[in-house]
Amino acid sequence: MSDNNRPYSNYVSRVFPGFIEFFLWFSIIVIPIVVGILFGTHWLVEKEVVTGMGLAGKPLYKTAEVFSWGYFLLGYVLGFIGTFILNILTYGSMTLIIDIKTSLANLEKGIPSSTNTKDEITATKTKYDFVGNYDNNGLAPVRLNGKYGFINEKEKEIIPTIYDYALPFQEELAAVKLDNKWGYVNKSGKVAIPIELDDANSFINGIAKVKYKGELEIINRNGEIIKTT
Repeated sequence: MSDNNRPYSNYVSRVFPGFIEFFLWFSIIVIPIVVGILFGTHWLVEKEVVTGMGLAGKPLYKTAEVFSWGYFLLGYVLGFIGTFILNILTYGSMTLIIDIKTSLANLEKGIPSSTNTKDEITATKTKYDFVGNYDNNGLAPVRLNGKYGFINEKEKEIIPTIYDYALPFQEELAAVKLDNKWGYVNKSGKVAIPIELDDANSFINGIAKVKYKGELEIINRNGEIIKTT
């Protein structure tokens, strides 16, 4: 897997907040009216209406079902309240999504920012020119002067920035690249699997796909080859 295809280098943020706001305003205007019309036409009211003129110029009446403005008003109020609550929930969730995508786009551009273990976006003023996402144990990959390492949420450097590339920790191990070779380090920074692989991927369910001496292999967390593909 080439560096350009690594997980935190291929995010693209394509969001349209202006369209979202337009849709929310449009819905809060139109939906209550539609609900009101449905109420007014569904629950009709009986009313005497003039059908013509009788003898001596007296009007003739008959009972007919007509549009109910009272039920229209009830439907409008209920529609407005429901749409208002739904829009609040929608706007809140979309704002969170936009913030996350914006942060990821900033990461792609090298603007320091990060997502902590609670998935909250935090602005990070740091010496690093790249800060990746924190994992569940509070470690994030960073880049400084073209070299990668890892810091904790207090920005203490846990693994020094000595690697040419690094993937986020997955199942207690992180793939790192040094001198065009790949290996794995643990969270104390010790090399767990020697840095002698041609390519490496993160571990999933205890195994990882790697390339070693031109062959595609599947290894376990001890670095043992369990299958050649």
